[in-house]
Amino acid sequence: MIATQTVKGVAKTSFTPQILCRRNCDLGVYAPLDSIHLISKCDDCPGMVKRYQWWLLDTESQPTLESSEKYLILHTEEPLVQIRLRVWVKGQRWADAYYTLRRNNGPQNGSCTIKPFLGVEGFTLFDIDCAGFESPFPPITYRYMVSYAVVASNVPYSRIVLTLPASETIHISICDAIDMCVERNVELKVLAIDKSMLTGLQEVMKYLPNFFKRGHWNRAYIMGIAATTFIDTSLDGDEFYSYLTGLVASTGSQMEQITTLSSHMLIRLHPVDFRGATVMAEMFSHLGDSFSAIVQEHEWLHREGYYSLSAMHMFFMSILGEKTESHSNAMCSLHNPACMNLQRIDLEKPFVIKFDPLILVRINSWLMSTWFLYRCIYFLGVIATQRHHPYDDALTIHQSGIAYQINVTEVTQNTKDMQVKTIEKYTLSNYRQSCSMNCNAD
Repeated sequence: MIATQTVKGVAKTSFTPQILCRRNCDLGVYAPLDSIHLISKCDDCPGMVKRYQWWLLDTESQPTLESSEKYLILHTEEPLVQIRLRVWVKGQRWADAYYTLRRNNGPQNGSCTIKPFLGVEGFTLFDIDCAGFESPFPPITYRYMVSYAVVASNVPYSRIVLTLPASETIHISICDAIDMCVERNVELKVLAIDKSMLTGLQEVMKYLPNFFKRGHWNRAYIMGIAATTFIDTSLDGDEFYSYLTGLVASTGSQMEQITTLSSHMLIRLHPVDFRGATVMAEMFSHLGDSFSAIVQEHEWLHREGYYSLSAMHMFFMSILGEKTESHSNAMCSLHNPACMNLQRIDLEKPFVIKFDPLILVRINSWLMSTWFLYRCIYFLGVIATQRHHPYDDALTIHQSGIAYQINVTEVTQNTKDMQVKTIEKYTLSNYRQSCSMNCNAD
């Protein structure tokens, strides 16, 4: 084979733009599940770039203009994607750069089976085997879900033995190393724990300390999912979460599992009163500590894991936005003229009102919950901007998304550290002691 190269001389100094990959374009392939993010770079351009043109080339039709910005965000499912960038500078001079991507179809050729077909949640061990999957981008990881909760995520083994929550279908996501996944569904029958055979929450939760001690995190988590059905009051919620106190998630999968347990607990406590809000504040504080550890490790989350965390935190915010209990007694009586018309008060005269300490206890319960939830959402936003996870067009909210998902393609310089004093200096243990002294007044 003979290759030919043509070199053309020009009178003016030439320049060479480049196309840099920012997301979903590594190794010359892209995942059709996400958008492609490219950005222009031109170190030798003479002066400022006047105009950008990103063209999508097609051998069977005319090129189409996709963007006139410095960056390109493209959604496509074509097997072959050919892109031309044209950069214009002063004097009507321009130069082209080209980029080619092929579609990555994810792991193929495998199948999943599960044994036994019938079992009881939290107790029966199921053997799930997903054999035969192949990908040019190893290693392959697996995620197991039911319709209402994650089971396990980022599992590096094609075969796993674990317990499952009550369900009739297990959803399995098989992913390669560059975040392209295929889905498989397997039918089974996992029966819920019969509440008539157990005395209550303690009998289910008694297994958790031993599971955690032996490193059986998944078994403890599934038993916790089963135990949430026994939660009826905020005291039950306090007892349930006491088994999780001190646990800090070390992986993204564990982070999602703890958040899922918290969501199921709050669903049982809904509508949440101020005692439940005290438990909720402790829960959000716990989640924030786990987030802080995971963010520093640049933990990778499965796409659905990120969506799940976003959706659950939207649920948490909706709880804080609802009126869930009646107001406590006013601090002054309605028949008091001073309370009816405060602007007419003579400030030189003594003005005394009855103080109800329970009001502050209730207010503080919700303030603590609000702050610690904000802290969690801040860390979730950090994860969203670390480019490990899907984020789409600027200022656009997609499924299960939160409004902080803004395109931050090039915020890498001119940043400064900032320290802010927060209410975390006031520990929850001190607050809970204060609450126990005043909550009985209700």
